[in-house]
Amino acid sequence: METIGTNYKKAINNNLIYTLIERSADGIAATINVSVKDSENMHILPRVEKVELEKIDDLHDKLSLYWSDYKIEGVVAWKPSANELTKAMVFYGIR
Repeated sequence: METIGTNYKKAINNNLIYTLIERSADGIAATINVSVKDSENMHILPRVEKVELEKIDDLHDKLSLYWSDYKIEGVVAWKPSANELTKAMVFYGIR
């Protein structure tokens, strides 16, 4: 059965796979809450109110996304970036 949570995770995977993202709660929030063409009211995904990130190992984190009435949790997979100028990692999906 499709839920808001599974659909939101699919949207994250479809929009952000292989994107360089700072591996922190703030980095994920900044990426997920990005506006479409600098619009103040259009976003690539519904705005997240709070993000929590807990490291599991070198390539996986537990991610929790919060709104006032809903919460989504999942495991994010990362790949190291070949770009040595940034501390970002390559987002490889959320389950």
